[in-house]
Amino acid sequence: MEVPELKFIVSEDMVVEVLLDHKPLRLTARDRALLAQLARAEGRVVLRDRLMEQQCATCTGELYNWVHRLRKRLPKPFVEQVGGRCGPIVGAGAGYRLTGVRVVWGSTRATLVPNESGDETACERPESLARASGY
Repeated sequence: MEVPELKFIVSEDMVVEVLLDHKPLRLTARDRALLAQLARAEGRVVLRDRLMEQQCATCTGELYNWVHRLRKRLPKPFVEQVGGRCGPIVGAGAGYRLTGVRVVWGSTRATLVPNESGDETACERPESLARASGY
């Protein structure tokens, strides 16, 4: 069985699109940021406190809700909770990790597209969108 590919399209250090096996996922900016933070850990557990700090969560419940919503938007359970409300690690060691996917990073490229006045202007578009739209 082949491992699914999760591709992050990045522009200026910000994830602008996430593809699962070359198909775009419908994620919010917060979803993309949270998923990217887990992906950068390369399968290691990201501690709850670190996620809360970097995602600007004000309490554990807020982070838990964000992760819950992210899990619902993913077609498979790629985000695993470790410790906390379940598992062998309790308290400060509780966190989340990304499992069951191969992570790939890509970048956007500048493309010339016509603006309203007919002039061509440079804009950054994810490679997958550029291919799909023919630019």
